[in-house]
Amino acid sequence: MRALLIRTKKEHKPHKSAEIIFYVKTNLPINIFVDDRECKSAVIKSRQLFILQGLPGVGRERADRLLDRFGSVEAAISASSSDVQSVNGIGKSIAEKIKLAVSERVSPYFTRPVGP
Repeated sequence: MRALLIRTKKEHKPHKSAEIIFYVKTNLPINIFVDDRECKSAVIKSRQLFILQGLPGVGRERADRLLDRFGSVEAAISASSSDVQSVNGIGKSIAEKIKLAVSERVSPYFTRPVGP
């Protein structure tokens, strides 16, 4: 029996992929394997960029540079101020604001009450 490998990409529409898989499965005597690793890694990177863009002074380009330099959100926010400054486009002021945002504790006086 032959096998068909279907590689998905972020720009593909899920319903179109489903239609193709259904057609092939019902009309051809082959096994179907779906490889969605590229799509999953794109979703993960998109989430990581979204989180980094929530930092003060960080837009899409700086978030992308932080992720390229440190490899993960955790590494980027754990990095020292001087390491963050080594990223192109991030100076001392922005690096200090980032470090303050990720390390500062919220005062209990500023938390919202839970409940009705």
